[in-house]
Amino acid sequence: MWTPVIVNTNRTVGGSTVSWADGCDEYIRKLIIEACYGAGPEDNQDLILLTKVSYEELLNKLDDKERLNFKRGTDVGVAKFGFDKFVELDGCSIGWDAGVPTTDANSDTVRGYSFNTSRMKLKVLGGGKSLFKSRVTFNDNYQADHIFLYLLGNLQFESPRHFGKLAELV
Repeated sequence: MWTPVIVNTNRTVGGSTVSWADGCDEYIRKLIIEACYGAGPEDNQDLILLTKVSYEELLNKLDDKERLNFKRGTDVGVAKFGFDKFVELDGCSIGWDAGVPTTDANSDTVRGYSFNTSRMKLKVLGGGKSLFKSRVTFNDNYQADHIFLYLLGNLQFESPRHFGKLAELV
């Protein structure tokens, strides 16, 4: 039975605790390395979603290590500087999402989750002919149609070993 990779972000080294703000890049690197099961991109983590506070602390840690990459060529209109809502660390995109809980069922502080999107599938329920269901109603106050789109489906994860968690375990 395979389990997800869990990195304890409450580690003690030499008698002192390494906080998330001080060691977040090392914790993320540990997660990426431990969740790697091959050389191909389909065997590695490619997305890490953190809490907003954890993402801000990561950016603060990385700001003095920031490296600007310039892409030149005919397809590039304007060179962009800085971060664009996601930062890349060791080939893995890292961002924040409001849906990432700050604590889990054990009341442990959660920093984030990692995903291997090659090992995820969206399974659509029902045998309908369209992917989305919809409903349209007219709103008198705005003199406009309200269009509601919804999808009945679930994400299927191939194996827990292709996913990870960053949390302060007690």
